Amino acid sequence: MSRDSIPAQNPDSGGSPNAPVLFVHIPKTAGTTLFGIAASIHGRMPGIVDRRKVFHIPLDWNEPDDLSPEVVETMERRAESLRYVSGHCTVGFREYLPEDTRMITMLRDPVSRVVSAYSNIRRDPGNGYHRAVGGSTLEEILEARSIPELDNGQVRRLAGVRPDAGPTDRSHLDLAIDHVDHQIAAVGFTERFDESFQLFRAELGWPRRGYLPWNTAPIAAREAPKPPGLLALIAERNTFDVELHAHAARRFDARIAELGAGFEAEVERARRFNSGWYRPWHRFGVVPFRAAKRKAMSIRRGIPSRKST
Repeated sequence: MSRDSIPAQNPDSGGSPNAPVLFVHIPKTAGTTLFGIAASIHGRMPGIVDRRKVFHIPLDWNEPDDLSPEVVETMERRAESLRYVSGHCTVGFREYLPEDTRMITMLRDPVSRVVSAYSNIRRDPGNGYHRAVGGSTLEEILEARSIPELDNGQVRRLAGVRPDAGPTDRSHLDLAIDHVDHQIAAVGFTERFDESFQLFRAELGWPRRGYLPWNTAPIAAREAPKPPGLLALIAERNTFDVELHAHAARRFDARIAELGAGFEAEVERARRFNSGWYRPWHRFGVVPFRAAKRKAMSIRRGIPSRKST
């Protein structure tokens, strides 16, 4: 199947609740948090992820979608059981998955995403762009356009553009917008995560789950003020991402309006739910605070657990 002809799907249709989901994980858009939620929904056993149903695509930020034969073979063996697939891929990865696969993604304010992504690249020696950064400042990288992820990286992934394809142009923006309008079931926003998760629940039939941010930048890095000139340069180098973000936000608001007052009520219920939820984040599992608290209180009071009664 050609990557230029991704199978069309209706993003407004409910789809099958058992249809696989591909999360196109744009780096630094809260995708790790979403993976934790989805892993607890799709095939999770206590404390671990059922890897027959939940698949993390082993792609670094600078790697194209072309996978090794071993990975493709693994995915083919799981084709009947896969329920959730995510990774730093493009929309083109959908060609490897069953025809009824539904795509979702998260976007983020382009300026804050670039700042966060640059910080991640600098502090993570395992990041594929770490060596390319070297001692360069963010301004120098943006001027040289030396790291594609910091140059309209969101448009690149939603248009299906390889990281080594060179600069983006308006045709890539148009293609990304077309995919948002006609092929991606739901688009969320990092800065509106509570609403985004509720939208995913509405579109995909997901149950409520507790969550807290994970894999976030250090507080000092997030709070450090940035010079206005740098912020302007980031916006200029990510003009297409800015337009894509604005377009998707308009669709997001319109869809929420369609869902009515009950949508906001569910968002508030989710926020209250999360306030009583403790989540010791790690790669594969989560533990509800209420259950742990009940057990601790039972031990303290000498009350036998339900299993022993």
